[in-house]
Amino acid sequence: MTETTMEDQVKESLMDVIDPELGIDIVNLGLIYKIDIIDSNCIITMTLTTMGCL
Repeated sequence: MTETTMEDQVKESLMDVIDPELGIDIVNLGLIYKIDIIDSNCIITMTLTTMGCL
């Protein structure tokens, strides 16, 4: 059995975040560029699908 990293766990959780217009999760859409874990904080570098998505 392989050990999953904290980054892998965050990425797996982000797969539950579905873009409402496209119906696809934000990870598979390629919107997540970087996941940094510093102490107990998670910093996610990403983009949005449209300018109106806030």
